[in-house]
Amino acid sequence: MVHLEQLDESNRSAFLDLLQEPWSLNWQASLAREIVQWRYFDRPDTAVTWLIMDDDRCVAMLDSMLRSYMLDGHHIKVRETADWYCVPRLRSRGIGLRLMLHLVKQSAEPVFVLGGSEMNVALLSKMHGWRTLGSATSFIMPLKVRELVANLFRRRGKQEWMARSVPAFLPAKMPRHIRPPNGHRLTTTTFGQTISMPATDATGLVQLLDKDHWAWLRRMPSAMAEPIGLQFFLDDRCIGVSVSQVEPTATGLDGRIVCLYGTDESLLSLLVYETTHYLAQNKVGLIRCCVSTPSKVMAMKEVGYIKAGELPCLWRHGALSPTSIDVGFMHSDSCIPFQSLRNRMPV
Repeated sequence: MVHLEQLDESNRSAFLDLLQEPWSLNWQASLAREIVQWRYFDRPDTAVTWLIMDDDRCVAMLDSMLRSYMLDGHHIKVRETADWYCVPRLRSRGIGLRLMLHLVKQSAEPVFVLGGSEMNVALLSKMHGWRTLGSATSFIMPLKVRELVANLFRRRGKQEWMARSVPAFLPAKMPRHIRPPNGHRLTTTTFGQTISMPATDATGLVQLLDKDHWAWLRRMPSAMAEPIGLQFFLDDRCIGVSVSQVEPTATGLDGRIVCLYGTDESLLSLLVYETTHYLAQNKVGLIRCCVSTPSKVMAMKEVGYIKAGELPCLWRHGALSPTSIDVGFMHSDSCIPFQSLRNRMPV
């Protein structure tokens, strides 16, 4: 019989069996266990994963984390959904939608959904209390030919390790060099355990990086990705922060700009370039990023990033109604580099 359960040790084995399909596991079993432990168990208590069980088999899941946001200058907590998945044979029965409606019923906070299948997004957007907040735009910067070919293989379902035959030194695309304003000096520093966010007077719904979430990101398995925090100073004034991660792949290293904050919209392209340059110096061959404000979209294009797609954003709360959104790849499930892990050869 189909029923709901919350993820815990009693259904962990069935949950791991479900993950075999969306993760396309072909890598070391110990790495899979390490990632699952970090992603679903060693995290803040406010995170929760709901499962649909068919007798003793896990057939669907919906994860969520409680995250810090600003809404028109006020701090609020938002429940972000992630890892929304159902086995293909049951998708026509509305199993995934049942999970989402249960989560909403259990949550006292606003619910934010980034992405999802076309059918579920269409259904939610028509339901009472739900509204569409526009979309987030994903970009890529292919720095090396090898990683560009590997990405094409990956998208077409081929084994990306075959791209190892492409020489690693061949460049694919160079980012446009953005320089600091005349008469000013830019300094870039890395930050470790302590993160200091620049003040912002942005309106709308703004995703924040708080100390607890940053501490959780820093605990991710090193075989999966290495988080990097950068702080930017123009002369002695902090003008922004970026968080990225370097991800081992079957052919080299991918990069991901997880989030980007700036105090001055006119300097956003400078922050994007400096983050891109830092990742390139760390031998990254392809970089992904996701942004949602017009100024950040423009900054990505100015540096030379290529648009890869659009992700719909959905919001569920009766009283609070954002007029705009500022989110990125810091979304709960996006810190797992599914693309780079999916076709990595076992070691």
